[in-house]
Amino acid sequence: MSHGYDKYVGIDVAKESLDVSGLTAGSPSQFENTAAGRAKLLSLLPPAGACLLVAEATGGYERDLVAEVVAAGHHIAVVNPRQVRDFAKAIGLLAKTDRIDAGVIARFGEATHPTSQGFSEQQEQLRELIVRRRQLVDHRTAEKNRCEQAHSTLVRNSVRKSIEGIDKDLKRIDRAIIQLV
Repeated sequence: MSHGYDKYVGIDVAKESLDVSGLTAGSPSQFENTAAGRAKLLSLLPPAGACLLVAEATGGYERDLVAEVVAAGHHIAVVNPRQVRDFAKAIGLLAKTDRIDAGVIARFGEATHPTSQGFSEQQEQLRELIVRRRQLVDHRTAEKNRCEQAHSTLVRNSVRKSIEGIDKDLKRIDRAIIQLV
């Protein structure tokens, strides 16, 4: 089934960065491949469902992006890099390097209408896990700040125990997320 998207956003995923094509004019075209960088990218996307994000499979660097995009209700297709490279050759855009740019990935999406990762019961679980993970990370940061401010040994020890518990929860949630993804 082909979905009629208004816009195709190409994302060239690397370990440290996300190069993006297809956002509104004046938007940044590069984001750090970190939670903060991905959050900034998500904030600049059109309303959920209006666009299809297209990213190449990169051996895992795209995993957090896919999870967060889906959790936010957006559609994303993860495509085979070889198909994108073949598409680039076919339209006469053979890149100087092995890496294909985000603009070509967006054009590939527009031309081929790849299947997006649909929203399912599994993705609802994933969304919940990611929201909880974010809450725990925020809570851990607050606890670390409290630990730094504490003068009392008893308070510091209490806060450290709390941080250990949060770390254990984070490990369990990370394992659950990996299983779902």
